[in-house]
Amino acid sequence: MFQYPLDSKGYQILDEIGRGASAIVYKAICLPMNSSTVAIKSIDLDQAKADFDNVRREAKIMSLLSHPNILKAHCFFTVDRRLWVVMPFMSGGSLQSIITSNFPDGLPEPCIAAVLKETLSALSYLHDQGHIHRDVKAGNILMDSNGSVKLADFGVSASIYES
Repeated sequence: MFQYPLDSKGYQILDEIGRGASAIVYKAICLPMNSSTVAIKSIDLDQAKADFDNVRREAKIMSLLSHPNILKAHCFFTVDRRLWVVMPFMSGGSLQSIITSNFPDGLPEPCIAAVLKETLSALSYLHDQGHIHRDVKAGNILMDSNGSVKLADFGVSASIYES
């Protein structure tokens, strides 16, 4: 099985595709994998210092979970004062961007049903594993070019076993 590189030299950043309070998401290629496309979430550890536990928890959760509707991290490592989380590239983008750019009056009901079914499947799996997502929204539901739906962004998730 292929091991993704744990060094920034194994990736070539192509474009910025998203930005949050302490993270930037890039479209990149993994050079040793015949230039396959990936997404890299680059989290500023200095800006996220107060939320370092959340950053660590998100990376750990993303690497341990395995479900077809959950975005799994291929690997994660630090580059200077940033944590890079390497993930599959979801070419369709977020449900939020899809609705904003293509469906200003909202998604048709059959589309809503399909997305909800896949999202609820991911949430059911998460709950079975003892996790709660706590930030389910259109911006955290991603789609690829084949219409596959994946739940992402576990930065504010929690274990049901936490006190």
